[in-house]
Amino acid sequence: MPTAASPAPWSVPQPAAGRRVVVLLGMHRSGTSALTRSLVALGVDLGDCLMPPTEENAKGYWEDTEIVALNDQLLARFGHSWHTIADIPADQLTSEATADLMLEAATLLRRKLKDGAVFGMKDPRLARLLPFWQAVFDHLGIAASYVIAVRNPISVAASLRHRNGFPAEKSHYLWLGHVVAALRGTRGQARVIVDYDVMMAEPLPQLERLAAALRLDLDPTEGARYAHDFLSPDLRHALFEAEDLRLAPAVPEDAATAYALLRQVATDALPSAIPALDHIAEDLAHSFTALRPAFTYMGRMDRTVDVLNHQVEEQAHQIVTLTQTVSATDARAQALARELAAASDERVERARLTYQVETQAQQITDLTLALAAAETRAQALASEVETLSGVLADCSAQMMAPMPDAPSKETIRVNGLSRHTDALIDGVRRGVAEIHRLRNRLTAIESSTTWRVTRPLRRFCRSWPSARRVLHVAMTLLTFGLLR
Repeated sequence: MPTAASPAPWSVPQPAAGRRVVVLLGMHRSGTSALTRSLVALGVDLGDCLMPPTEENAKGYWEDTEIVALNDQLLARFGHSWHTIADIPADQLTSEATADLMLEAATLLRRKLKDGAVFGMKDPRLARLLPFWQAVFDHLGIAASYVIAVRNPISVAASLRHRNGFPAEKSHYLWLGHVVAALRGTRGQARVIVDYDVMMAEPLPQLERLAAALRLDLDPTEGARYAHDFLSPDLRHALFEAEDLRLAPAVPEDAATAYALLRQVATDALPSAIPALDHIAEDLAHSFTALRPAFTYMGRMDRTVDVLNHQVEEQAHQIVTLTQTVSATDARAQALARELAAASDERVERARLTYQVETQAQQITDLTLALAAAETRAQALASEVETLSGVLADCSAQMMAPMPDAPSKETIRVNGLSRHTDALIDGVRRGVAEIHRLRNRLTAIESSTTWRVTRPLRRFCRSWPSARRVLHVAMTLLTFGLLR
C-alpha cells in the first residue's frame, strides 16, 4: 500500500516547476484562522472559495470550503468525525478505499493552483489526514511547506468547552493527536512552528520569521494591515502560560511536555530541527497506537452521544414547533369563541327582530281586519242613514201639513227617527275616526326603521311560510326563556 513517504502505485509524479502549497496544520481553536490570514502578507493565495465568517469567528476561517467538504467525506468513510480521538492508520488513508477521493482531490488542486502562485491550505482536519494529501501532492508534483500552529492546551480546552461542550480530558487528547500527526507527517520537510500567543504579542517579528522560514517575501503594507487592523484582543478569550499546565490536573503529562518543547521552538529558544521534537512525536505515536482500542471505543461513545444529542435537538425543535402550534390553536380557539359569541348574539338579535316582525305583522293583520270591519260597519251605517234620511224626508213632508194641537203618532215617530239618525251619524263619525286612527297606526309601522331593516326577513317568511311559523315559535320560546 502507498504511504505518505511513497507515491500511490497508480500515480506517476509529474513535476511542475513553481507549483507550491503552504499547508497550515494545527488543532481546532489553536488560532489557525488568524495564522492563515497572516500568509496573505507573504503573497500566499488562499483561493476564492473561502468559508464565510460566522458569529463565533467574525473575522473569517480562511479555509477552502471544497477542501473541508472533501476532508469530511474522507473522515466519514472511516467512521470518524473532526473530533474523533483515534487516528486513521496512514496505510488506510492511502489505500484503494480512498482512490476515488484522491482523484477528486487531485482534480480540485489542479483547478485551484495558479501559475506562479503559492496556494495556501488550511483546515484543522488536515493534520490527521496528512498522509492522504501528501500522496496527492506527490502525484501532482507539488512542493509543500508546512506551518504548524500551536497554542496552550488549556486555552484550547477552554475554547472547545465553550463552543462544543467538550470535557477538558477529551480536548487535551485531541490536541495531542493533532500535534503528533503534524510533527510526524512533516518530519524532514520544510516546516515552521508558530505559537498563537506569540503571534498575538509580536506579529511583525513573527511575520518576518515566517517569511524567512518559508522563503517568501513579506509585503510591508500587508504586514502592517495584518498586525494593526486584523489582529485584535477579541480574537483571543483565554491566555495561559506554559507553567500553568502543571497546575491543571486534566492535562496529560505528555501534553505538558510537548507544549513546553514546542513553545521553546516557536520562540527560537531551541532550533526547529531539534531531534527531541521527532523523538517525542514518535513516543507519543506509539502511546496513541497502544491506546487506539480505548480511543476507538471512546469514538463509538462519542458517535452515540452525537446521535442522542441530535435526537434531543430534534425533539426540542419538535417541542418548539408543537408549542407554536398549540399557541396558534389556542389563539384560533379564542378567535372562534369570540366569533361564536358574536354569532350567538347575532342569532339572539335575529330572533328578537323576527319576533318583533311577527308581532308587528300580527298587529297589522289585526288592524287590517279591524279597519275592514270598521269600513263595513261605516258603510252599513251610511246605508242606514241614507234610508232613514229618506224616511225622515217623507215624515217631514207629512209634518208640513196642518196638524192638530196634540202630537200625532207620526210626530212622535219622526222625533224618534231623528234621534236615531243623530245617533247613527255620531256612530259613523266615530267609525271614520277609528278608520283614520288605524290607518295612521299602519302607516307608522310601515315607516319604522325596524320594518325597513326586516324587509328581507319578511320576504323570506313569505317565500317559506313554514319558516315563518318556526321563527315565530322560536322567538316566542326565546322570549319566554329570557323573561324567566
